[in-house]
Amino acid sequence: MNLLGLIGMLLTGCGQDEEFGFGGPVKKNKQDTTQEESIDSVETMTDYEVLEDLDCDSAPYVTWDTYMQGMLMTHCQGCHASESPTRYGAPEDVSFDDVEDALFWSERIRIRTLDIQDMPPAGGVFSDDLYLLQVWLECYSMYE
Repeated sequence: MNLLGLIGMLLTGCGQDEEFGFGGPVKKNKQDTTQEESIDSVETMTDYEVLEDLDCDSAPYVTWDTYMQGMLMTHCQGCHASESPTRYGAPEDVSFDDVEDALFWSERIRIRTLDIQDMPPAGGVFSDDLYLLQVWLECYSMYE
């Protein structure tokens, strides 16, 4: 396969194929999505029912290294990294740079992310990720 073919495959996978002349339908912007489709996709991405009786014995093994570090980096550290150039209003003393910070703030992370569900403010965290966050907070954070 030549380089142009490889680029075409990559662009097709990220939804940019039509824009760059590789064919196929692409939604160009939010207006191309109906309101009903938008609402459905948001609900499946962010609505999470906190498990009241989480069984840690049968839950996946979630550690800082295998999950939490990446999850916080992806969804939280844009505002909650101590070196973040723009914290978008996040308090200066609330940072999740390492496991010690995450453990220190773990109860607050649970409340804002799982119970109130107002963090991250832009949403976008899948239910599977919220489940793994709950598993780490309730089952494995004590071993870190």
